[in-house]
Amino acid sequence: MNELFREVRGDLARYGGGRSGAQIFLSSLLLSLGFQVCLSYRIYSRVQRWAVIGPWFQRIIALATTVWSGAQISATAKIGPGLYLPHPIGIVIANNTIIGVDVDIYQGVTIGRIRGNDPRAAIIGDGVSIYAGAKILGPVSIGDRAEIGANAVVLRNVPADAAAVGVPARVYLKKNRSGPSLVERISGAVE
Repeated sequence: MNELFREVRGDLARYGGGRSGAQIFLSSLLLSLGFQVCLSYRIYSRVQRWAVIGPWFQRIIALATTVWSGAQISATAKIGPGLYLPHPIGIVIANNTIIGVDVDIYQGVTIGRIRGNDPRAAIIGDGVSIYAGAKILGPVSIGDRAEIGANAVVLRNVPADAAAVGVPARVYLKKNRSGPSLVERISGAVE
């Protein structure tokens, strides 16, 4: 139970701008669809462990969450605290996906499999941002602090501190102090 409270507190801090407390919890619970989806996932992923009624109760909560929010998150996905879903409509997260701490996922994102019978799933690092419409398919690893561009289709691993853009996604290292910016490298202005 302490783990549940720690994860919810981490999610709440992202929705409350770093603040937490009863007032932030109540306003996020009532007004933020993203927080509602996160909280529902946190509950139904634990309810499935209950004997006899757990799996049925989990399915009911997960189905209700999908119907009212448009987001489908598998109960077997493992998601760290600080998940931020500003617009959760159309988000799909497959079975066994592992997502780290403080991850941002925007609308229309799919984290899934290439083949339905493959038990392997994606591993998303800490501090990753996945922008609108992106698809992460197959057993790929996304490194810490990576960014996945809007509508990118990621089929290969993305290292830490990199950005993946395009279809299929190409990986670019983010700007360091001595090198060109990401935009300069993508546009071809600098080789």
